[in-house]
Amino acid sequence: MNGLVIMGHWLLARMEEPSTWAGSGVLAVAAHAYFGAAGDAAIALLSAIGGFFAVVIPEKKP
Repeated sequence: MNGLVIMGHWLLARMEEPSTWAGSGVLAVAAHAYFGAAGDAAIALLSAIGGFFAVVIPEKKP
């Protein structure tokens, strides 16, 4: 269970980095090209999850 918490903190830290979002865009294009309609469904789901996190994770002040 402790490993799961550590992984969650790591994932949230990565989601604050612009390079993570750029990389996720590249993965979305690859999913669309490889999986077709199923890839589009996965992209929609992950976009919804990303939008949720964009709302609930506060931005750091400089």
